[in-house]
Amino acid sequence: MNEIRIPAPQWEDVATPALLEQKETCMSFFTRTGFGGRALSVLAERAPAGAYLRRTDVAAELAPAYLVELTARARRMGAGLVMAHTHPFDHGMPEFSDVDNAGEEPLRAFLEARLPTQPHAAMVISQGGVRARVLGGAAAVKVVRVGAEVRTLFDPDLSASSFSHDVYDRQVRAFGRAGQTAIASTEVALVGLGGTGSVVAQELAHLGVRRFLLIDPDKLETSNRNRVFGAQPELIGRHKVEIAAENILKVNPQAQIETRVEDVLTRAAADRLAESDFIFLCTDSHASRAMVSQLAYQHLVPAIDMGVSIGVGDAGEVREITGRAQMLAPGLGCLLCAGAISSEVVRIEMMTEVQRAQDPYFRGQGEPQPAVVSLNATMSSLAVSMFMGAVTSAPFRARYQWYDGVTGRLRTPTVGRNPGCLVCSSSGVIGHGPSATNPLRGAR
Repeated sequence: MNEIRIPAPQWEDVATPALLEQKETCMSFFTRTGFGGRALSVLAERAPAGAYLRRTDVAAELAPAYLVELTARARRMGAGLVMAHTHPFDHGMPEFSDVDNAGEEPLRAFLEARLPTQPHAAMVISQGGVRARVLGGAAAVKVVRVGAEVRTLFDPDLSASSFSHDVYDRQVRAFGRAGQTAIASTEVALVGLGGTGSVVAQELAHLGVRRFLLIDPDKLETSNRNRVFGAQPELIGRHKVEIAAENILKVNPQAQIETRVEDVLTRAAADRLAESDFIFLCTDSHASRAMVSQLAYQHLVPAIDMGVSIGVGDAGEVREITGRAQMLAPGLGCLLCAGAISSEVVRIEMMTEVQRAQDPYFRGQGEPQPAVVSLNATMSSLAVSMFMGAVTSAPFRARYQWYDGVTGRLRTPTVGRNPGCLVCSSSGVIGHGPSATNPLRGAR
């Protein structure tokens, strides 16, 4: 285990009120194992008042009976445990105390005996910060809170000087050194490097993102040149991810870029995507958007979905121009709840060519849709600003934006979450990681 990811609603329900207590307060995060050494919190709870043998302002000890019940539930869930407690009067960055160290070794032995196949961690929380480590060990563990705001609560490897102050001075003046450091330390994945994706990639490179994962199976075609940034005539026939990577490196030669020439619906691409830190969803495929929307909640990797639609009448006249950008993270509604994807279109797109030919309801491929570079750039820029608002203190608070290109109006509606949604509700897949299924083409 090298990282713990916790949904923001869990943190706000459990950790935030615990810091208001005058005595040390214990809490537990039940975690599923994700990709890349991550532990994903699927459930959090504060220890009830009767669970303590001893509880003061400097120490807390849980009763054996409560620990037995706690581990029994974790075993039934197939979960590991992050055992956390507060230091209520510590206003600086917390440290594990001698009391913590003494009590942790027997707790480690107890948990490993009852939950031998799961990783476990310890966490201490104060008014000044968070610290975590492998239970009973010295290895520090990163802690990230994922929601409408994405905050790294503890990162043992974070360097405050991880970017060039000369290059990013104007941005640092806008959202501070901590914000620029957060941008530089975030691995951003882009799914689709066409009209919107190519713009996003270019803007992120200028913004200071240093680590990129680019996923797109397609090559540049002549018809793409009107909207794909960097689409020079001699690049026709080359993969879009290669073109995007070269453009990023022109801005930042030190950028670390991984390119994958494959459909995001493949198992390998989806699994790698689940290891990233933030996703920009830049495709118009309902199937890929449905899959990534679920992945954002399932693996606690926040995403922003964006798109542009130009409605044309029978006579070729433009009737409507709309654009949308929507963030997907715990506490926010998913694409299903927003009504942004069609289950019937997903069904058709997930078929093989043979299955489509045999399906009596399939009516053939649709006509190519209108696309204009300025509209793509408008929504891409809104999405990048939304990203800044999510990972820094910059006051970009909108997490869903709807653009009417005809009137020029921009609305920020709220997505109502279905309380029984299989994706984004408390009974959905939030934090379940690989233990929950996600529809992939060819999967059975």
